[in-house]
Amino acid sequence: CAGAEEIVAQFQAPGDLWTPFSALPVVLLYNTKLLPEGALTGWEDLLSPRYRGRIAFADPSVSGSSFTALVTLLCAVEGENEEVIRLFAQNLGGRQLQGSGDVVASVAGGTDLVGITLEETALKGLAAGYDIALVYPADGTSCVPDASALIKGAPHEDNARLFLDFTVSAEVQRLLAGAFF
Repeated sequence: CAGAEEIVAQFQAPGDLWTPFSALPVVLLYNTKLLPEGALTGWEDLLSPRYRGRIAFADPSVSGSSFTALVTLLCAVEGENEEVIRLFAQNLGGRQLQGSGDVVASVAGGTDLVGITLEETALKGLAAGYDIALVYPADGTSCVPDASALIKGAPHEDNARLFLDFTVSAEVQRLLAGAFF
């Protein structure tokens, strides 16, 4: 598509099978009234007994962002995957939220001390005035792109190509950053 040269190489699809138009980093967040700055720094902190039963996390079997976060946790924390999952599950205290959209409200309301969500979701909470702060984990995170693709044999191929050009245009990129975080 037009403007493809502006797309960061790490987000480009092998063989140009799809066109990324936004990036969705996974972040941690915490309630600023209940935790001091620096108390939450990375994924390994989520295995600390300090947060047992106070982690906002959506069910990864229904939330794509939570599934991504769980895989990211496994990549970031040293140890056997089974042990890391066991410790994380213990710290969830038998609770999982119904959707990733519930994470910010649960942390902001004080039900949970910390949470795991997408950057855009956390930034929307900050813009709404919630008492939360974002943490980009010191031990790394993942960043999944949103994308569009042209379907082979599409009945309106020219319009589809124009739409792909539109999604990566400077105008849409400014809109995504400004209005949709």
